[in-house]
Amino acid sequence: MIHSLCYSNGRLKEAKKEELRQILSKKQSLCWIDLSNDSSGDLDFLERECLISGLALQILTDFNQRAKAESFEEFAILILHAVGFSSHTKERIIFKQLNICLGKNFVITVHNEPIQALELIRDSIRKNPLIFEKGADFLVYKIMDTIVDEYFPILDGVDNSIEVLEKEIFDRMHERRTINHIFKTKRITLQLKKEIFPLRESLSLLSGAGFPFVKKSTAIQFREVYDHVFRVLDLVETYRDLTTSLLDAHLSVVSNRLNEVMKVLTIGAIILMSATFVTGIYGMNFSNLPALHEEWGFPASVLVMILISIVMAYYFRKKKWF
Repeated sequence: MIHSLCYSNGRLKEAKKEELRQILSKKQSLCWIDLSNDSSGDLDFLERECLISGLALQILTDFNQRAKAESFEEFAILILHAVGFSSHTKERIIFKQLNICLGKNFVITVHNEPIQALELIRDSIRKNPLIFEKGADFLVYKIMDTIVDEYFPILDGVDNSIEVLEKEIFDRMHERRTINHIFKTKRITLQLKKEIFPLRESLSLLSGAGFPFVKKSTAIQFREVYDHVFRVLDLVETYRDLTTSLLDAHLSVVSNRLNEVMKVLTIGAIILMSATFVTGIYGMNFSNLPALHEEWGFPASVLVMILISIVMAYYFRKKKWF
């Protein structure tokens, strides 16, 4: 499906596919062509009307790529990924690839899934069409800036998860849930780094001097997006280190709890062993054991076992072993 917004002679209109050739032929015009769920007919349109073919068309329609920026003779192609929470659960994030083609008087965006940032920009343009007067490169800046800004709410969610985890690691009742939560949070930070790190290289090219189809004034704007990406990466690294530390702390807490249990069991076993020692002596096959045939022999042996256990327990307690 194709959605087109065109700006020509100070007027903004949603152009039909048949009108785009005439509008694009005007040097002062600017068109934003958005393709979603691309079909073969739409791809033929790109090749026919926008002169995009061969390797460029293959790159523009490939949805298994990392973020990058490539320049061709008549246009440049940018790849980036929008991020958002899954519609099923807030604990899972999803990435949606967006392919952008930047020409002299057109911007083409191609994506397989709906991207909220594009809807926000489209609504903003309808309210303020003068954005188009700043050129195609400025429109690409707005798209990339909006998409990068969407990473910050995700990072806020990661920050909240870490705060919850800091409390949960000392909770005996949710040990299994805590370890799962830690690994989910760590996986999110790794996914964010994987997607955002290559984007830094692309923005470094766009914000530098001499990148095709990007004016010097717009390159300065791309530096702002580059700074945002750098902040995102810095936060991702911080949160990844924190989750690693939380994992180590959680394992240490679990290990300490296990040690406490083993200590109590060991002390109990030692106390029982002292009583077993007395019963073992009287269980030997000798007839001349002390008090063996006396009426008070059994109560006395029980009393001795109790006294030994009490003395040993008192000793362990005094040593603060439990």
